[in-house]
Amino acid sequence: QLSSLLRYTDNIFVLFDNDEAGEKGRHRIDSKYKDIATFSHVRIPRGYKDADEFLSKNDDLCLEMPY
Repeated sequence: QLSSLLRYTDNIFVLFDNDEAGEKGRHRIDSKYKDIATFSHVRIPRGYKDADEFLSKNDDLCLEMPY
């Protein structure tokens, strides 16, 4: 799937859950693929476990994208 994305861009935004597995995923992406693409991590505010929980409680808000 990454190879398909890289045909169109090398700037990729990713979102992981706010748990230990999500943190490991962020580090794994950065270390494994840092030479082939630029990854920006969309962060869910603290206090929410995942995007579904955040959006279901804040459906009128948008996620802030890091730049």
